[in-house]
Amino acid sequence: MDASIQRRILGRTAEARPGTLHGYRKTMVHVDGQGFPNIEAAEGHAVNGLILSVDTMSLAALDAYEGAEYQRRQVLLADGKIAWVYIAPGA
Repeated sequence: MDASIQRRILGRTAEARPGTLHGYRKTMVHVDGQGFPNIEAAEGHAVNGLILSVDTMSLAALDAYEGAEYQRRQVLLADGKIAWVYIAPGA
């Protein structure tokens, strides 16, 4: 998530570290004619990204920002740690 969006939603830039999610690939989802990033399950693929460190209040703010267009799901990262990701329904 872009730092400017983090500041707008969280009021700050979250601490972040790199992470890899195996078994998914990057895609786009279209809402009202506008494209947004997404991931979907895809064997043999991996997505590299940033893992944001957030508290419960920040997580609630992120849930509100993502709205009904995305669902929060728990995943196992390549390093064995668990993280939340937002995925468009049906992905």
